[in-house]
Amino acid sequence: MEKIKNTKNTTKTTKNQSPLSDGAKKALALLKEFGELTIAEMKTKGFENANSSHLTALKRRGLVDSVETEIEVQVVQKRKVQKYFIKK
Repeated sequence: MEKIKNTKNTTKTTKNQSPLSDGAKKALALLKEFGELTIAEMKTKGFENANSSHLTALKRRGLVDSVETEIEVQVVQKRKVQKYFIKK
């Protein structure tokens, strides 16, 4: 018969969190100033380096929330076309 050892969970959950990054602080300030924004809208408002990690940190701490929304975007697409010219 095989014995199973009881192991203790060594992972501790602490309430001490690392401080917010400068990017997360800037994202929070923009949301307070302008209300609901997408990352693309944050970039147009001057936060060029905005990315999802800044907002994820805020969301995990309960400072912001999000909803999935559908938007229309213009797409630039390359195509191969025929270009005509007169023979010399």
